[in-house]
Amino acid sequence: PEEFIRGGHVPWCTEPHNPGIWTDDPKPRVKKLATPKLNGVKAAGEVLYWGHFPIAELDYITDAPVQVKVRAFTPFFHGNAVESNTPGAVFEVHLKNRSSSP
Repeated sequence: PEEFIRGGHVPWCTEPHNPGIWTDDPKPRVKKLATPKLNGVKAAGEVLYWGHFPIAELDYITDAPVQVKVRAFTPFFHGNAVESNTPGAVFEVHLKNRSSSP
């Protein structure tokens, strides 16, 4: 199988603050990548978190055929509080196809 999904159909849910994944192998499945409940959608079984300022790394444990990891960070400039307070963040999302289908 492909190690990473390249151009595959894995759209993000449009509801704010509730990212998720959708797969259709072997049957359609939706997984929410958060722990709060959302009617009709099974959440990730566990979210592993490792925070090391200013970076947070999350590994979403699900039974979906897609492995999901997120690395998020904010700008940090040592000794510069003004620039470090820039209102923004970077989200690096890693998807890995764990199935035999593309």
